[in-house]
Amino acid sequence: MTRQIWDPYQTLNLNSHQDGEGVLCCVGRSVSRWNARCQYKIPDSDLVQIRIMINNMMAFSPCDSAIALSKLAKLCLCPSVHSNQKVEVVAKWKRKVYEEARNYEDSQRLRTENLRLIGKLAAERHEKSRLQEIVYSSSEPVHLALSDSSESTVSEIHEIDRHMFFRLSTPPGRLGHEQGLQQAEVDNENLKTRINQLEIAYAERARDAEELRTFLEYQKAEFNAELAQERESAREYQQVLQQGRAAVEDLQTSQDHLIEALQADIADKSVVLKKYESEMTEKAAKNLTLVNKIDRLTAQLDSESRNTKQLREDLEKVGNSEYSLVARISALEARLATELRKSEQLRQSLVTAHDAENEAVRQREHYHAQSLAYEASTNRLKKQIEAELQRRRELISEIETLRSLAQDNILGGSTRARARPRDERFSAAYTEDDNISLGRRDSVNSDAIEDLPQPLQFQKLSLGTAIGTDFRTETMLLEEIISLRQQLMNERDITYKLREEWDPIVARHESDMAGLKAKLVTQETINTKLEGILTMNDERGKERERKLRVQLESLQISLLQTQVELSNSSARNKFFASNQQRHLEQIIDLEAQLATKPAAVFGAKIGDFGRRIFGSLRSTWSNMIG
Repeated sequence: MTRQIWDPYQTLNLNSHQDGEGVLCCVGRSVSRWNARCQYKIPDSDLVQIRIMINNMMAFSPCDSAIALSKLAKLCLCPSVHSNQKVEVVAKWKRKVYEEARNYEDSQRLRTENLRLIGKLAAERHEKSRLQEIVYSSSEPVHLALSDSSESTVSEIHEIDRHMFFRLSTPPGRLGHEQGLQQAEVDNENLKTRINQLEIAYAERARDAEELRTFLEYQKAEFNAELAQERESAREYQQVLQQGRAAVEDLQTSQDHLIEALQADIADKSVVLKKYESEMTEKAAKNLTLVNKIDRLTAQLDSESRNTKQLREDLEKVGNSEYSLVARISALEARLATELRKSEQLRQSLVTAHDAENEAVRQREHYHAQSLAYEASTNRLKKQIEAELQRRRELISEIETLRSLAQDNILGGSTRARARPRDERFSAAYTEDDNISLGRRDSVNSDAIEDLPQPLQFQKLSLGTAIGTDFRTETMLLEEIISLRQQLMNERDITYKLREEWDPIVARHESDMAGLKAKLVTQETINTKLEGILTMNDERGKERERKLRVQLESLQISLLQTQVELSNSSARNKFFASNQQRHLEQIIDLEAQLATKPAAVFGAKIGDFGRRIFGSLRSTWSNMIG
């Protein structure tokens, strides 16, 4: 179906009230019938040509249809009576066509303004969606003001659409036959008066039109120069945009490398932390086992101390008859006192070891908390970098949008510049009477040309502001990356310092272990000598008992009792010696376990202190056995 821009039937008043469907009458006026329209029916041959011409005129602008009005008037007038009214009909039609063309241009201008406002609304919606978080974080009055501005813009666009639709779709009113005659007479008088006025003002308007054409040519030259400058600035902006893209890509690559390095460092530290936690758990379990064993040994020592006291009481009963037993009991008492002091020292050492173990646990928890904080800060940093990359991508899309708007403005300016020659052809096709009206149209076009550079200047300022914001954002991001790198170097320095602090402790622990092994060898030699001395003392005691039986016959009952007590004490001493030997072997096994599995960084002091305690216990028990 052919596109219809305007309706020539209605604008040129080709249809009459008496026409039937498919019938067209002459457009001439009968003077004998008070300027009524002629009732001559146009033949079908001419009617077909008229329909074709009108269909072609519908598809183009009214200003492009002025050339065909003369031929159309010739076909629409009866050749016998009203062919002499061709000039008058064409002049009347040209005025109507000009009025319709002006209405069409107004509607096109309103449509263009509507499209511009729609594009502006789309840009504002895009800007609003991008800055939504900033708007919600601002104060409530600012948020309401922005909402009112968007609603006013939308209502303005809808109002323009309704007005344009009304202007395009509202048909002119139809008058009755009698009212049409009266209106025709009034229009005829007004037309004659208007023709006289136009003849007087024609000369002045012709001069004004010539001056206006000169001024328009000058404005056209200026506009072309400004358009060339804008194109040059657009090319420069495109080069700057390409450089900015390259810089953004380099920055994104460096950020990706930094993120990968941070993730690898976090993974290594997590593995070390898990390994350290497992070692500390094992050492804590071993330390707890050692403490339990020490408690059991202390309980056995207390029971043996009670047994020693009981033995001393038994020996005191027979002290008057056996001097050697009294001396030995005194020695045992001295050794028992020494053992008690050493037991007290052992308890204090155990308390100190327990405190050291608690301190090691607190240090491990503190280090674990620091590791968690470091991991949380690293994750937060990663999220900030990802948010910054997302914001950069949005900024690049906004720059692309601004560049497309600038190119649209440049192309729109060139299109308006190319559209002017058609206006000149239209003005050349008019008669001399219509050049006066064309002057008004040229003045409207000159006003549009004067207003044209302002959007271009606004776009240019917007582009400069966006580029400055882009450079400032890149500077801020580089500063954040430098600070993150400095933080990473500080964390590495702290790790190196911790290693330097714990390496001497480990070396000192190893040297203490070597010294303890040497002391253990010496103590074993001493224990062997003490066992030999104890054996000799037992033999001497037996000999003295036999001598007492020979010498003290009168005291057989007491001697028998004494022998029974001595045999009991000897059994107790043997049991005590066997227990001490077993305990000594357990201590040696524990020291061997500590030697094969040394303590970690925080357990070094605890293992060293425990071995010292075991060494003191072993020496004490060896002395008691001797």
